[in-house]
Amino acid sequence: MNVMTPVRDEGTAYEMPSSTYKAALTEVRRGMPMGELLRRYWHPVAVSADASSTPRRVKALGEDFILF
Repeated sequence: MNVMTPVRDEGTAYEMPSSTYKAALTEVRRGMPMGELLRRYWHPVAVSADASSTPRRVKALGEDFILF
């Protein structure tokens, strides 16, 4: 008689630990550590073709900016 032993599931999401949420690393609003870090650097929020003679609103890092 041939009895198969169960194979442990490796390499898929079923054996992975549940994810955790770390607000200090993921939230970018004002006052949060990652938000304050990202505000120290320049970030492209649009390409030059998006800019026109009429300014428009752009939202980045949870804040409203003006693209002109």
